[in-house]
Amino acid sequence: RVALLEKEDDVAKQTSSRNNGMIHPGIAASSGSKKLTYNIRGNRMYTQAAEELGFELVRCGSVVMLEKSMYQLALPYV
Repeated sequence: RVALLEKEDDVAKQTSSRNNGMIHPGIAASSGSKKLTYNIRGNRMYTQAAEELGFELVRCGSVVMLEKSMYQLALPYV
């Protein structure tokens, strides 16, 4: 069972309406940054939670659009 508590008189008027459920992949995070560290850690935590709690975690991927000038810079990471 899940309980969703809202501050407002109806759902999706505050934070719950802004949450798309995406687990941030950390693509834009700088190497060595806290953001990247937490993105990686958080991704692992979702995997662990899915295993422990028995829910399906679908990693559907994402699409990143690059300008032609950025292609060569990104190639080693693909």
